[in-house]
Amino acid sequence: MGGWIKRIPISVIAIALLIVPQLVMVLAKWHAVPMDGAMPTGPSDPDSWLRLTLVRDWLSGGGWFDHTVVNSNTPFAGIPSPWTRPLDLVIAGLVRLQPETVDLSIRLARAALLLPILWMTLLLLGIQRIVRTLTRAPAAVLMASLFVACMPMVWSYFGTGNADHHAPLAVLFIWALGVVFIPTPSRAQLVLSGLLLAMQLWISFEALILIAAIYGWYGSRWLRGDTQAARALAMLATTTAFAAAAALLIERGPTQWWLPVYDSISVVYVFVLLMAALLSGVMAALPRATLPARCTLVALGSAAILGALYGVYPLALHGPMAGVDPYVLSDFLPRVAEAQPLHHSPLPTVLAMLLYPLVALVLCALAWARPPSAFYTKPSAAPLLYFMAITGLLFLGQVRWCYYLYPLTVAVLAPVFGALFEPQHRAVRNLWPATWISRFNESGQAKRRVPLLLITLALPLGLGLLTPQYEAYVKGTAADTRSDACELTARQLIHNGALADMTGNKPLTILASTNLGAEILFWTKLRIVASNYHREGAGIHYVWDTFLIRDMAALRTHLAQRQINLLLLCPVKEPVAGSVLEALQRGARPPAWLKRLPYTMPPTPEGDDTVAGAAPVIFRVTR
Repeated sequence: MGGWIKRIPISVIAIALLIVPQLVMVLAKWHAVPMDGAMPTGPSDPDSWLRLTLVRDWLSGGGWFDHTVVNSNTPFAGIPSPWTRPLDLVIAGLVRLQPETVDLSIRLARAALLLPILWMTLLLLGIQRIVRTLTRAPAAVLMASLFVACMPMVWSYFGTGNADHHAPLAVLFIWALGVVFIPTPSRAQLVLSGLLLAMQLWISFEALILIAAIYGWYGSRWLRGDTQAARALAMLATTTAFAAAAALLIERGPTQWWLPVYDSISVVYVFVLLMAALLSGVMAALPRATLPARCTLVALGSAAILGALYGVYPLALHGPMAGVDPYVLSDFLPRVAEAQPLHHSPLPTVLAMLLYPLVALVLCALAWARPPSAFYTKPSAAPLLYFMAITGLLFLGQVRWCYYLYPLTVAVLAPVFGALFEPQHRAVRNLWPATWISRFNESGQAKRRVPLLLITLALPLGLGLLTPQYEAYVKGTAADTRSDACELTARQLIHNGALADMTGNKPLTILASTNLGAEILFWTKLRIVASNYHREGAGIHYVWDTFLIRDMAALRTHLAQRQINLLLLCPVKEPVAGSVLEALQRGARPPAWLKRLPYTMPPTPEGDDTVAGAAPVIFRVTR
């Protein structure tokens, strides 16, 4: 009767281990949108809500080329978003699958529930593709799912309701990277990889770093005398360049084809890719060049690309944030948690996040240095070590790059642990660690590999759970707790419609924490000054400066500059002595031109007693 179970491919079982629990959670929340009991449904990440808002504006009649964040930056014109349409198309497709009788906002929120299931499935398939290239042992595929399941940083980007673009970027990277581990990739495989890299660049400019890393891998092989590497690079680079050019023509209107933009796909990046493709073509045309000649060609070619870029688009050398408000670089980005260097995180978090990558790096280094006895062959260990190092350095610089490092880390660890649980498989029985574990009988093997696996999987999770206690011990978190609890209550008022009701559901202008701006845009008709978004430097500056004002008359003048109608106040994590808004939030008597709006406190989440002491205060500004 159970024979059909044995016929299910191990890859399907491995994916189901992660996808089925996700699907159950989505089904439980499907009809609870926008509120699941006392909790808002969906992530607290502003980017996800801003993405859904932009898609709704497009589906409600906005133009394909119009990326304006409507109702933001009030009372001035809305801010254009650098985000592009590929992810919007996926979200729109999930919206179209739902009945049109359901409100569009609800359909968008439900589409966001489905998105992570799609991305996680594709991510696991991409990891499995690399794992199968490294080993044919089926247990390795199962190990890959177990490691992904125990990586909290991965789940923060693949969590239920996350509609941001980080997850699809990770998927595209791991699939594009798969071609590197194929000894002699076909033209079709190289073309597919180039298309995926172009799609990644279309979604986000950060892909240029990863494209350069892949080009650098093939270029280094050519320098060492591998003539096939230059041909592969030429095919890959040419495909990427022309696909990126096609993406530009689709994404931008004809009047913007030649407009240099630095934080989104534009002619600047197409120009760079075309120059790189030209250089790779010259490299492929010189198969018999000597090593000095090759080094000279690469050095001169790279200098020519940089020189041409400086001559045509000089601001490009300042990076993707060229031209943004200086306040974004000096004040905003340093406060964005995911843009911080790893060492700024609490010590338990640092240890938890470094454990898997460090183990994977050591395994790669050992395999590269001692290929006869290593699990990986030297041709596979070299690219693993190279790309682990590249993505690891990016991760150390900004913790958000974990969504590139961790899937690759899983691809390194899974084959090793697969060999521990399947040491007699013909693909691994003569390699370490299968040779080590095979020295013991079945009982001895179980006593070693099961505890080893459990400790490896559980240690990062345990360290992560220690982080709140560690932070409380080191610096205390009273201000952070009050601020977070207040914003949670505010999110409840936004999602359950209470904020819209108390303001008459009118398009008034509200000043609120930039953490809440995107959700206010999505769930109400209110206009905001700014959300946490790097093109809104002036608006963010205005909002944050409001909490520095110490004089009530100055506050009134300041609010008039942006024609503010409403204030939604929560305690800030870094209170300023004498701040007028802090005093009002704590219960100080307001002036006559501020009218406090009463509301009924939403239900407190079960087991959470922190909300009661940090309720948001809402005022109507009269003139």
